[in-house]
Amino acid sequence: MVGGCEYKQKDQFNRAWQARRQPGSSFKIFVYTAAVDRGFTPDTICYDNPVTYTTTSGESYSPMNSDHKFYGAIPLKDAIRWSRNVVAVKTMNEIGIDTVIQYAHAMGIKEDLPPVLSLALGCATITPLEMASAVSVIPDMGIKFEPTTIKKIIDGDGNIVEDNTNPGGKEILSVDTAYTMADMLKRAIESGTGRNARIDRPAAGKTGTTSDFKDAWFVGFTPKYTTSVWIGRDDNKPMNHVYGGDYPAMTWARFMLYAHKGLPVENFHLPEGNFIQVKVCAISGLLADKNCPSTIHMFEPGSEPLTTCSMNHRKNISNYTETTTNSSPQTKSGNDSGKIDEPLIDGIVIPPDE
Repeated sequence: MVGGCEYKQKDQFNRAWQARRQPGSSFKIFVYTAAVDRGFTPDTICYDNPVTYTTTSGESYSPMNSDHKFYGAIPLKDAIRWSRNVVAVKTMNEIGIDTVIQYAHAMGIKEDLPPVLSLALGCATITPLEMASAVSVIPDMGIKFEPTTIKKIIDGDGNIVEDNTNPGGKEILSVDTAYTMADMLKRAIESGTGRNARIDRPAAGKTGTTSDFKDAWFVGFTPKYTTSVWIGRDDNKPMNHVYGGDYPAMTWARFMLYAHKGLPVENFHLPEGNFIQVKVCAISGLLADKNCPSTIHMFEPGSEPLTTCSMNHRKNISNYTETTTNSSPQTKSGNDSGKIDEPLIDGIVIPPDE
């Protein structure tokens, strides 16, 4: 645990567990975990297009993407990889704000969370320790362990006063949900906003940057360790365009390389059970034909798609704008250009962070 850059007798503020800061898009981990546990899959098609919500007070809330663009129809796994703000807000609106809050609290977030749509983009305040503890439920395959700084206490007579060597855990998520989230967050490091966090072994994680550059995060894990990195100022002044995908991700990678020195390389383990692998279209989620951008997805027998995709992937997505109503007040609103770009594929230049 590193609570700051220096320790003073008059300043013993430990930012790791005392600093309550906005997590930005790293909070999307809880949005998508709840969605996957409620039936979303990595290939569920989401729509990154303009949308406006009207609150009960009559105010408008139009979530924006950091690059002021829209990608149209994209699979959920790419919405996470590219940290698309609009998709995160739409997903939370679909499954319910209260549902996301329940999952975040169950996974380990202690702070009160505001029941507003902008929560999907991290408008709450959370400590780095909370983030690391809650996100560790994913690499622990759905099991929650309470964090502790004490492993064992033995008194002068050799008696064990306290022993946390093998703490008991509580199942919060299904193994399938945990593995699915680990697999999608791994893509964020491999080819998404967290590319600077790549290390010498399988790893997964999520960037987070507040819109005013006051907070920058990288929260990630391997099968062995979970680590959260936050960078910001104690006076809460903005930094000079520091994104979660640069200094926090690079700091995370440097620390994790050191922490794993001499340890064998592990991969995230597939859940046990009777699964089949099917080649599906990455856009429609149906069986892939020769013209589809394809991906391999696991299904329980009987749940796999039976219809072959017939989409014309060369055709542009029509521009359109959604308008909807939501009763929750928002902390911030904004508008965007309304332009929808073509669906993206691997290798595209993506924004540095959300």
